[in-house]
Amino acid sequence: MNIGEKIKKLRLEKFMTQAELAGGQITRNMLSLIEKGKASPSLQTLMYLADKLNVSVGYLLAGDEETAFFGKAESISEIRLAYSKQNYRICLDLCRRLARTVGDDDELNLLMAECYLEVAKESFFEDRLRVACELLDEAVKYAERSAYRTEHIRAEAELYFDYLESLSPSFVSEYIDTSFAYGCFLPVTDAFCRYLLALKALEAGETRGVELYLERAEDKAHPLVKHISALVCMQKGEYELAANHLSDVLRSDALVAGTVLYYVFGNLEDCCRKLENQKNATAYAEARAAQFERLLS
Repeated sequence: MNIGEKIKKLRLEKFMTQAELAGGQITRNMLSLIEKGKASPSLQTLMYLADKLNVSVGYLLAGDEETAFFGKAESISEIRLAYSKQNYRICLDLCRRLARTVGDDDELNLLMAECYLEVAKESFFEDRLRVACELLDEAVKYAERSAYRTEHIRAEAELYFDYLESLSPSFVSEYIDTSFAYGCFLPVTDAFCRYLLALKALEAGETRGVELYLERAEDKAHPLVKHISALVCMQKGEYELAANHLSDVLRSDALVAGTVLYYVFGNLEDCCRKLENQKNATAYAEARAAQFERLLS
């Protein structure tokens, strides 16, 4: 792509007319000739056009192989800012735009994998579970295309998929076989993943893992911590205390994933039946069924 073609492409991307870009610096006819490759701009004109198009002179002068480098250098600071502000959807959109220019790039693939993972989590907590599954797969796909270490991305995606598949076999991954989950890397930074690992430890009878989760929890009143505490009480046959913990989850002002509420309703139903409170048991069973329908819609 020559200088004129680049100028025309950038002008059209910014929805500018030739007259708007030419301004008072050059004539529209001269700009037309430059864009067609029939005239070469002077350095002064080149600097003017680069400023109007918000690119560097180097970008306009670069050959095809160098264009990608300049494009990435000019966009990456904006991408990093969005990522640092945890604006993952914006960051992902910026990455996708840049990828159309620079093609396959290790750093971009890593950033896109990270962003897809975070946006998937946002969708999960919005109870848009099918969308979350699609985004988790995208995270894994881009992670595999990057030369950087991305085990944490795949591991977290495995944990979420394993959890979702236990809710319904319709939540499946195209890239992950969850029967191999937790094999090589266990994430420790994501709060919900730590909760999921505590659930797995509880199911496997690994009491020390559950004890460590409860001991290390910074907020003992957090709904996820309360749920694990309730499940421990249920295993001990302490159903009244378990029911109190579960009720605390329902009363919490903190954001609680719809999937967690589904299991809490089921746990409360079990507790009420053990405590011979059939009326409440029936009410929680109905709430659980309604929650299930909502999650799968």
